[in-house]
Amino acid sequence: DSWADYMHPTWPQVLGRRLGARVINFAQAGSMCGDIRNQAQRALISPEVPKAVGGLFQSETLIVIHTCGNDFIMKMAEAFMGGGLGGLLGGGG
Repeated sequence: DSWADYMHPTWPQVLGRRLGARVINFAQAGSMCGDIRNQAQRALISPEVPKAVGGLFQSETLIVIHTCGNDFIMKMAEAFMGGGLGGLLGGGG
C-alpha cells in the first residue's frame, strides 16, 4: 500500500538504507490483501531479484510483506459510516 509505495523514501527503503541492503520494492499503492499473490509473483519472476541455484531466493534475502492496511482502513470507514462504504467503493466483504 502507500506506506510502502510512495514518492518519498518509504519505510522499507529507509530500513534497507540503515541495513546497507539493496531494496527491490514490489508494493502497490491502494492494494488490498487479495493483491499479495500478484505482488509475490512479480517478485518471484523479476530478473532484478538475485536467485540461488534452482531459482530460489538467496539465503541472505530478506522479504518484507506489508499488507492489509487498506483492508483495515476500509473496514474502519465502513464501521464509521454504517457499513455502506464497502459496497459503494467495491471493497469490504
